[in-house]
Parts: sequence; C-alpha cells; structure tokens
Amino acid sequence: LLRQLQSQMKLKRHIRLMTCRGIATPCALGLIHPTLILPEQDWEGEELTLVLTHELIHIRRYDSWIRLLSVIARVIYWFNPIVYLLEIQMNQYCEQACDETVIQNCTPEQRHRYGSLLLALAADSVHRLYVEAETASGAAGAGHESEAF
Repeated sequence: LLRQLQSQMKLKRHIRLMTCRGIATPCALGLIHPTLILPEQDWEGEELTLVLTHELIHIRRYDSWIRLLSVIARVIYWFNPIVYLLEIQMNQYCEQACDETVIQNCTPEQRHRYGSLLLALAADSVHRLYVEAETASGAAGAGHESEAF
C-alpha cells in the first residue's frame, strides 16, 4: 500500500515504514532517509490509506526541513517568546496543509471518516499524556495514604 501511494504521489525516495507501541499518533521522521512511524494497532484499510497519505504529504512538502529550521531559530533566539509562538503556528500550518491536501480528492464519506480518525487519534494522544502525567506525579496510587516524613 505504501509503495502504491508513493507511486500515485510521484515520490521516488525510499521511505521506510515502522510501527511503535509507545506512540499515539503517526509521524514522519528523517531529513534524508524518511521513515513513517505508525502506532502499533489494527488499522482498517481506508484509515491506513488516509494516514499514510497524510504522512507522505509531509515528506513531499519537506516539512521535516521546515521543522528543523524552526528549531534552529528557537535555539538561536531562545530568549524571544515570539519565536516559540511562530514555531507553534508553523507546526499547525504544516498539519492543516496536509489535512487539506488529503481531503481534496475525498468523497464526503471519506472526509467524515478522516475527521473521525483525527479526533480518535487526538483523544488517544491526550489520554496517553494524562496517564503519563498521572504516573509521573504519583497520582496513580492516590488511593493509598502516604506516610509523613
């Protein structure tokens, strides 16, 4: 499926595909040797196609390079809060541009499914952050009384 989508998008670069248990959302990494990393889960055919298309668009648009430049700007101008805001805006723009490109040629049903998929991935990501924060703060064992020092 990945190679078929690459061919449709005219991406000639070799792109690796990996799965990982520890992530909540798919991502594209790598400047020279791009790699797509998907959360380890059972993907339905159409969902997988939409997710891979989104990530391949990041690669086609060279978004990793844009993010690298924004990190370099943040490192150089670490004292300027506007640089942090611009980096957030740039990341949001990259995601929105990819989403818009994905849904351009989709039917209304596919758009609905894609929107639902994005919401499900976002909810899972927030849930994982909440669990990690709870675990890190020790709140997971909040039902137990702790001894005073």
